[in-house]
Amino acid sequence: MTKAIANRLKSTLPITISPIQLAFVKGRQITGVILMANEAVDFWLTSKTKGYVLKLDIEKAFDKVRWDFIDYMLKVKNYPLKWRSWIKACISNVQYSILINGRPKGRILPNRGLRQGDPISPFIFVIAMDYLS
Repeated sequence: MTKAIANRLKSTLPITISPIQLAFVKGRQITGVILMANEAVDFWLTSKTKGYVLKLDIEKAFDKVRWDFIDYMLKVKNYPLKWRSWIKACISNVQYSILINGRPKGRILPNRGLRQGDPISPFIFVIAMDYLS
């Protein structure tokens, strides 16, 4: 189910995501960030204008995204309630176990985060991070 939703979600990103967000959006290349940074520095140098460049590296980024914030961003981006409920089901119906001596013990029920390797995760993350732009 997540792959089908991911494919549908991916097709909406060029319309809903800020043009300066380049990762995981069809028709955009992450290498464009280098060009944008270079153009900004060139502008500041030629115009004698002061400016700043900020590079963020969010540690364990997928693990820290709150599910209520994801729903908020989907609502802000005008995704229908049906889509939002599908996405919530995909990301929140998760449980983990810890292996002790090769055997699973207990259950951990997370309340936030996106799974690494899940086809939907990069697209949901891009929508959540669009808040910063």
